[in-house]
Amino acid sequence: DVCSSDLVISRFVNGVIEKPGDYDRFLFPAQKGQAYDVRVYARSLRSALDSVLDVHAVKGEKGETVSGIAGNDDSGSPDSFIRFTAPEDGNYGIQIGDHLKNGGPGYFYRVEVTPVKPKLTLAPAEFVQYNAPVVAIPRGNRYPLMINASRADFGGPLKIRGEGLPAGVTIETPGVHPGLGNAPVIFQAAADAPLAGAMVDIIGTLDDPNQPNPVEGHLSQDVALVRGQNQIPVWVENVPR
Repeated sequence: DVCSSDLVISRFVNGVIEKPGDYDRFLFPAQKGQAYDVRVYARSLRSALDSVLDVHAVKGEKGETVSGIAGNDDSGSPDSFIRFTAPEDGNYGIQIGDHLKNGGPGYFYRVEVTPVKPKLTLAPAEFVQYNAPVVAIPRGNRYPLMINASRADFGGPLKIRGEGLPAGVTIETPGVHPGLGNAPVIFQAAADAPLAGAMVDIIGTLDDPNQPNPVEGHLSQDVALVRGQNQIPVWVENVPR
């Protein structure tokens, strides 16, 4: 049977389209002006479901549909995805079914509702292709490193700082310009700096007084431990230092 729409979810829900012609409906709370990602996981979980997803405005305790807001069948894969901004505070409806109106025990799914938040990720650029960079600073000298900054759902200039630096080591950087995605970072070691090593975190923060909400991102470096033909990574570990 069609699932009752009076079930309110806050973050995710798991379900099954049990028989042909079935579809499920759920409600979720949203705040005016907030953007949300509504994502279906089905084929990516080896489900038989070819999902069709709809988000709609509702009213009343039982969530009667007032108007459609957005719909999606495929989003670059057989699984569905919708990003929308809530026009008003309140509950909104999700409807999910199969593209060919099939159903059965194997037509399971998971739906996740995630508020969209700004995200920043930093990564060191390679000195030599296919080699993860390692910074070695001579005493009384400097060593440069380019840092790539990947912004998501925000823009603006960035400040960069280092944490966990060895004693006697400092960094200098102009930061990242609003229109750029990278910046040089200069590591400097004092002449009397002790011989030492460390795993260092590089941190970026939004530097714009007109955007009061803080955004902070940390370094994320992919290290290819095993490469195959044509230098294609086969085994990759991600490290935050």
